[in-house]
Amino acid sequence: MKFHPRKAGTDRFMSLVACIFLIILSSLAPVRAAGTTRVAGTVMDLEGNPIPGVKVHLESADVKGKKTPSAKVNKKGKWSYPFLDITSGRSWKVVPVHPGYMILRVVFRSVDSFGETMAQGDRILNDKQELPVIQFYPVGQGVNARGKNEVNFTLVRKEDFVEFRQRLLRERQAEKGGGPSAKEIAAQKKAEERRRKKEKEIQTFDSAVQYARNGQHENAVSAFQAFLTTEPDNEQAHYELGKSQSEIGNTEAALAEFRKTLELNPEFIGAHFRLGILYARSGRMAEAETEFRGELEQNPEDPSVLYNLGISLYEQKKFDDAITWLERAAESDPENGRVYWMLAKIYEGRGDGPKANAQYEKFALANPEKAPAAFYNIGQDAFKKRNRKEAAIAFRKALELNPEYADAHLQLGYCLVGMAEFDNAVKHLRKFLELEPNSPQAKEIRETITQLSQ
Repeated sequence: MKFHPRKAGTDRFMSLVACIFLIILSSLAPVRAAGTTRVAGTVMDLEGNPIPGVKVHLESADVKGKKTPSAKVNKKGKWSYPFLDITSGRSWKVVPVHPGYMILRVVFRSVDSFGETMAQGDRILNDKQELPVIQFYPVGQGVNARGKNEVNFTLVRKEDFVEFRQRLLRERQAEKGGGPSAKEIAAQKKAEERRRKKEKEIQTFDSAVQYARNGQHENAVSAFQAFLTTEPDNEQAHYELGKSQSEIGNTEAALAEFRKTLELNPEFIGAHFRLGILYARSGRMAEAETEFRGELEQNPEDPSVLYNLGISLYEQKKFDDAITWLERAAESDPENGRVYWMLAKIYEGRGDGPKANAQYEKFALANPEKAPAAFYNIGQDAFKKRNRKEAAIAFRKALELNPEYADAHLQLGYCLVGMAEFDNAVKHLRKFLELEPNSPQAKEIRETITQLSQ
């Protein structure tokens, strides 16, 4: 099918499509989700040298059978798991695995996003290799991140385990000496009281996150606000509050929370993106462009940011710049058909049929099983806005990919009636009846065909 340049009067349709795509992609903000955290550490031998080939996975102590994929220890002995899901429980065992080795020692420390030490320990394991259950906490983001979950292991060869364990136990006994002093006991008690207070605050935060996950955003707003009365400078809470405010339509409140997030942490991933989406929804495309560019400083290759920057430029009629960023989005995420659709419309508007057709083909190839329905939905959006020419283009493309698509024949038929192409309209309406002879609309369609054929 040959595509022709877009005529005047269709800009409203493309603005609608662009805004629809912006809204769809707003859920793709590139940020560590609430309810996930980062866990990292090292695996070394007794002399502090890295052990190559070790793999580390985590096993949940709260959900039976739940464990993570393995993370490989690098040449420096370091490993990390950046997005550990702690929504179903914070308690985990960290398991390093390497043939011929046993775990001699594990040293761990969990510090929450407020900078408080919530769990720590230093264990020498026996031959049963009973690993400690460790509580992990959110760590925060960017330059203001105060938390960390570290688990460091010492491994030795199996044949050396007993000797090295006895030596390590003797060394520890010599270092330990007498018991803790009264001052140390008092300090431990005070630290425990602080830990319990912080744990209660974290439970409030977790409740707010759960409300948001369940779509109860009004409850989430109240819970995040309550949490912020005790932790007013927590950037993650301001960010999550902004998301919930946005979901219930409180745009100005959401904007204020995302701005506060960036005030507390200029490198917070996702905040610029969310601001850009809200500005775009409000038609403030120049401001949206600024925010998407700000997000790219943190995520220079994130496809959703690249795409939305391209759309904001398109809406400002900066077509050359829009093409540049949309093409980068396509390189970053070749399966995102929306990018190719928008590029096709830009080229079509410029009268460059070959380039437009090439982008339409890429659109179809990106998700071939979904392409007919995608074109159909785009046609429906245009038809509802009385943009019949754009609708006809989309319905015809759907039929190129699936000639037996009954609803596309029907809607194209109605579309062509409005364009006074009655013969072609009758052809597609008859094809619909051939494919769907028992449709509830069959009688009405037959009457329409009779009228058009007179």
